[in-house]
Amino acid sequence: MLLTAAIVLAAIMLREFNAIAPLVTMIFLLTCSTINLVVVTEQSLRLISFRPLLRIPVFVPVIGLAGCLFAMFIINATFSLIAIVVVAALYFVLLRRQLSAPTGDVRSGLFAALAEWAAKQVKLSQGTSDRAWKPSILLPVEDPDRLRGSIELVEDLASPMGSVKLLGIAPSGQIDDLGKRLTGSRNALMDANVFASSTVMESGRFPDDLCAGMQVLAGSFFRPNLLFLELPKTNETHEALHRVIKEAKRQRMGVALFVKHETAGLGRRRRVNLWIPDRGPEWKMEMELENLDLAVLLAYRMMESWGAKLTVIAAVEDESHKGQAEKFLARLVDLARLPAATAAHVADGDFGRYASNAPEADLNIFPLPAELNAEFLWSLRDATGSSCLFTRDSGDESALA
Repeated sequence: MLLTAAIVLAAIMLREFNAIAPLVTMIFLLTCSTINLVVVTEQSLRLISFRPLLRIPVFVPVIGLAGCLFAMFIINATFSLIAIVVVAALYFVLLRRQLSAPTGDVRSGLFAALAEWAAKQVKLSQGTSDRAWKPSILLPVEDPDRLRGSIELVEDLASPMGSVKLLGIAPSGQIDDLGKRLTGSRNALMDANVFASSTVMESGRFPDDLCAGMQVLAGSFFRPNLLFLELPKTNETHEALHRVIKEAKRQRMGVALFVKHETAGLGRRRRVNLWIPDRGPEWKMEMELENLDLAVLLAYRMMESWGAKLTVIAAVEDESHKGQAEKFLARLVDLARLPAATAAHVADGDFGRYASNAPEADLNIFPLPAELNAEFLWSLRDATGSSCLFTRDSGDESALA
């Protein structure tokens, strides 16, 4: 009404009353179009809350919506476009102000219903989501204070379109306390424009509860696709960690195992190294890179997030295979659509022998070996002098898609 009054006042001041009719008509036609659109949407979604006493066939609001839009553009196409843009701009301005009604509004419920409908269509289509892959991280938490070492890396991995699910695992009687502390961590992620949610489950044994949590979440519509873990400092927990990684593979969930360098941390965040194990003798390029897709995707994600330089390093134990390795790296950079400035190196020997002579980096990303050997992972961290991230594919990622 304020907009209509402003238009009328402007027309009076300009002494051009003929301009009032089409503009005011546009506003009412646009209002009628919006009402018809909402009716069509709610009726199509079969929401329980939408139960009008006067039932009408769905084609009635469809004809009303089409007729209003047609009439608007017949009267004046220019004013119609301007009206639509102005209304959309006002909506986004109000959206950014995060206004809310005491009794709620239809908007959030409608969006949730649309999201659920879209998720059902994805499930029913049975199609792959390789091209739409983005990090949806499951981050198990026993002590939120220990998050400080890895939360910044998780934030960089998930930003801007990924998400983080904080899974608190609390001893009996401490669920409420851990829940409150996780809320603070979740809010910090949300302030950094990373969508985050949190939940807490009562703990019996950490690995068993984490496996149970993965099993439950695997059946959800928007399930996590990446389990983020930090390598424990004690050898006693490594057997349990191996069991967790095995369960993640069974649930088709990728794994990112973070080994933090206590002194260097994440450094200056300017260089990232991606390591490729020996794939000889043929060094064949295939659409599914065996346990390498996730490493490539996360290396690209970190390169973009940090604005860093990426270096790809291939380990070659047989010197006669260097030529094939160089061709493989060139094709990988091309087919994975990595930046043209990506550097490529062929290492003499395996990771352990070459790591200390590798180009300096703030984060080194390795595919996780089939056999989990904590001493070997720590040795790579110490040899490179930087934090390392070890990845295990789920089978649902594709660096070449």
